[in-house]
Amino acid sequence: MNIRFHTLPSLLSDMEKKNWVIDAFQFTYNTIPCYCLFTLYDTNEKKPSDNAKLKLDFIHKNNTDECIKAYADFQEVKFKSVSEFCNFFNIKGNGNYRDLFINFADFFSTVLPKEITKNKPRTEEILIARRLEPDNPNAIYCFDIRRNGHDENGNNNVRSVRNSQKAEMFCSDLYERFKSDTNLSFFFSENPSDEVKLEEILRRFSERY
Repeated sequence: MNIRFHTLPSLLSDMEKKNWVIDAFQFTYNTIPCYCLFTLYDTNEKKPSDNAKLKLDFIHKNNTDECIKAYADFQEVKFKSVSEFCNFFNIKGNGNYRDLFINFADFFSTVLPKEITKNKPRTEEILIARRLEPDNPNAIYCFDIRRNGHDENGNNNVRSVRNSQKAEMFCSDLYERFKSDTNLSFFFSENPSDEVKLEEILRRFSERY
């Protein structure tokens, strides 16, 4: 079967291979510059459709508080409503609504990446971080690494994929040293003054363990 979003299979594969759950890119549609954040569904997360592959957040580049949500399958982007879509992208008139979404899907197929991009502009990193850990959205300054203990059967608890991605983005040198030790989690603060240098984190860790 032909699919409209021809880069989506390779993008999904790349995200799984590199252990990332969220990424972002930029585009302009109908003169509206946007960020698009795309997120994998969690294993047990309820999907709006059996065919849904990615959660999408479209965010105005000039006002990052303005956002609409959607999801993508291999053929289309599904928005909540026509009015929300038109208001966000400043689309006027009463055209054929089916063509409206088909036109956007055709455009989206030309900008959807085929792989993640790790070296990102700071604004994109911040937007991703807010969604990696929504309960602590502004915490991006690493100050510690700690072991996660064991479960009731004595097996090591493992850190979350989201914590791994955040560490890779915001404390890459530290992450590279400990990425294979999944019993460790990385701890972040929203206060820049709480950030601890790599050497000091390593010293504290060696003393503790």
